[in-house]
Amino acid sequence: MSITSRTFQLYRFQILPTIGEQQLDLFFPQEQFATLEELKSKKNDIFAEALRNLKALHHPRAELTHKFDEIGDYFVLKIGANRSLKRITKEFEIEELDNWPSVYVVINNDPDSQLMAIELEEEAFYRTSTVANIITSNLNDKLRNYRLTLEINPTFVKNEFWNLVSTHKNRITRTQFFMVAPNLANISKNLELDLGEIKSRTNSLHTNVSLQSPKSESLSLSEKDSFTNSLVNYASEGGGTVHLKVKGIRKTIKTEDSVKSVEIDEVYFTGENIPDDLVEQLGKLLK
Repeated sequence: MSITSRTFQLYRFQILPTIGEQQLDLFFPQEQFATLEELKSKKNDIFAEALRNLKALHHPRAELTHKFDEIGDYFVLKIGANRSLKRITKEFEIEELDNWPSVYVVINNDPDSQLMAIELEEEAFYRTSTVANIITSNLNDKLRNYRLTLEINPTFVKNEFWNLVSTHKNRITRTQFFMVAPNLANISKNLELDLGEIKSRTNSLHTNVSLQSPKSESLSLSEKDSFTNSLVNYASEGGGTVHLKVKGIRKTIKTEDSVKSVEIDEVYFTGENIPDDLVEQLGKLLK
């Protein structure tokens, strides 16, 4: 008997201050957060409390429901969407039936990891990015009270990016890096662009780098170029996204269309301890 599986896609989240040090005392009493560093040190605690206090999830295109479990540094959300079904009865009447397909989301809130796995279940949500956006918008409603914001970006396999570059060699005319100001040293330590310094000087949340070739020419992108490679590495770890414009292809190639994924056997969704089983199976991938 064959064992079926479910797919999870991997994302990185960052919890970032939306104010600079010089603005802190305008918004907080001195005894709550004396410095910006103190606010940063508490960000994961604030994030966890926001998750615990989610009474309902809202989305403009669907009615949602959710359940919540907490296992150490991990949170497991089960999010369902109302996808009502209509059928014709024997009496030729239209009958509407409740239908709530759902997805699981496993979140590692360790400040050195900040990774999440979102189940891909098209009956509930066609894209995992929709689930990421739902989590972002609902939590940011709470986080903004602390002058924090949540950013969730997909991870991708950097070798697949460089394979794309090789496949479209001499045809790439523009490469755009959309990057989030980092608060994770383990993914930004080798980045040859000091996003933290830019954030400190300007309070910018996003920094975009656009490389564009001369007209009728193409870019020379190489993994051996340490600067470009550092941007790709940072983005691939969930620090941002990359878009490629290729001659002869109308649609922009986006790294968010090829999110890193993992398969989990269906057997782990049938027991009484599904949240614990999911953390056990996914935990090692979310570190």
